[in-house]
Amino acid sequence: MAGDASRENGKKGGRPKGTLNKPRFLDFYTEKELEQFVAETKEKAKTDSRIHAWIADQIFHKAPQAVDVTTNGKELPQPILAPIVNKDGTL
Repeated sequence: MAGDASRENGKKGGRPKGTLNKPRFLDFYTEKELEQFVAETKEKAKTDSRIHAWIADQIFHKAPQAVDVTTNGKELPQPILAPIVNKDGTL
């Protein structure tokens, strides 16, 4: 796998951020297949709220959610890292 080789070499795998050649839906399906997919998805969204939510997320994007819920924006305390010395003086 391409990603594994990159990780072995100390690099992150996957497509680099900022590249313009993102895969698109039309790269994998014909326009007729896309129209059929949209029609079927719209029909299913009428009865399945999960599909309806997925469509909304794709069109309007998900609302940003806060990740920091424990520190209220304050910095976390920095731990003091010190070596542990054994009784015989070795680390």
